[in-house]
Amino acid sequence: MASEDLDLADRLEATATLISSGKSLETMWNGVHLFINDGNADFERQEMGLNYYNSINFSDITGDGSLEMVVGTFELSIYQIDKATFELTKIYSADHGNGDIGALNSFDFDKDGDIDLVLSTESDGLILLEQVAPLMFESSILYADNYDVDILDIVNLNNDDIDDFVLYSNDDDRGKIIVSTGIGQYSEEDIGSEINKNSLTIVGDINKDAKQEVIVFEYDSPSNPVMSIKEYEDSLINLLTVNDHFAAFGGGITDIDNDGDADFYFFQNDVTKPALVYYLSEGVLIDSDGDGFTEDIDCNDEDPNINPDAIEIPNNGIDEDCDGMDLISSVHELANSTINLYPNPVADVINIVVDGQLNFRINLYDLDGKLIKSSSNSSQLKVNSIPTGTYLIEIKDIKTGQIVVERIVIKR
Repeated sequence: MASEDLDLADRLEATATLISSGKSLETMWNGVHLFINDGNADFERQEMGLNYYNSINFSDITGDGSLEMVVGTFELSIYQIDKATFELTKIYSADHGNGDIGALNSFDFDKDGDIDLVLSTESDGLILLEQVAPLMFESSILYADNYDVDILDIVNLNNDDIDDFVLYSNDDDRGKIIVSTGIGQYSEEDIGSEINKNSLTIVGDINKDAKQEVIVFEYDSPSNPVMSIKEYEDSLINLLTVNDHFAAFGGGITDIDNDGDADFYFFQNDVTKPALVYYLSEGVLIDSDGDGFTEDIDCNDEDPNINPDAIEIPNNGIDEDCDGMDLISSVHELANSTINLYPNPVADVINIVVDGQLNFRINLYDLDGKLIKSSSNSSQLKVNSIPTGTYLIEIKDIKTGQIVVERIVIKR
């Protein structure tokens, strides 16, 4: 099944571009059926004139801004889709490899801006088709294998900028990963245990670490399922195991609750309680800059010099210590002495640094002129018990009577 905006009308044409296929003779319809969205989630079914396929993909192969339909049978075919009538016009057809194309997918393998294809046949393994000119492909064996593949996902498991692959076989109830170990080199690893059947594999970055996790559903009997979330670190390691649901068949990853996190869903295949099950991510806290503070408390998680433990630099317009404000210091001259007042705004303590010999008194007034607090020759004035607001701080040279006045904000 697939969901695509085939008529470019900013709405998804039916989630069921693939209601049934030549593989599934028990379905109500054979072939490819399109469910056309009228914009209000009402769908009209339309046959697309293709009676048999093993694998199917939608991608802008020609680079014209419209999606083409790529179909794998015993040969590879590419169809142009009329955006008004959804009629198919075959624009490419060729044999690649030996045997039926069990699975296929599209990606930009060589990062040249053109869409390339990867196919899987049981005789050859993974076949790469690099598009060297419009609808002209160079074929090569990407990974030799004899696995009967029905689903082929292109993923990034080890964050090395080289595509990896997750393969799944319906006939074997097994899945495996093909992971890049260098340019042109790959290693494989089975997904799940040797004794259990792998009924479903979902892939996506659910913890926002720029690597994709593998969600594996296994069972040794329908009443004894296991769901595992795995991550690749030289091999697949378990992050989480859940045993409280029935075996699952069919599912995917999407942001169900629109909170920016990847959630996942699956169909619970239980005869007494069949259901569509959702797992909503509660969010994963990330420390992107590696300074020991996660994004919920780090006001700039892209700069390791900015965090709640950082030393604030006065008057630079940057909130280094994430207290919601920049440290502002005021410098005044009084009786041949220099006076530095900081921070401003202040939460607890005003610092008074005097460079020179000065006998002074410091007074804090509210904006009505009422004296709130006073001290003599102090290096600090505590304001933690004073309500937030704007005040005037006065420093007076006791000998000459000269004063300087600074507006200060108490903020918490």
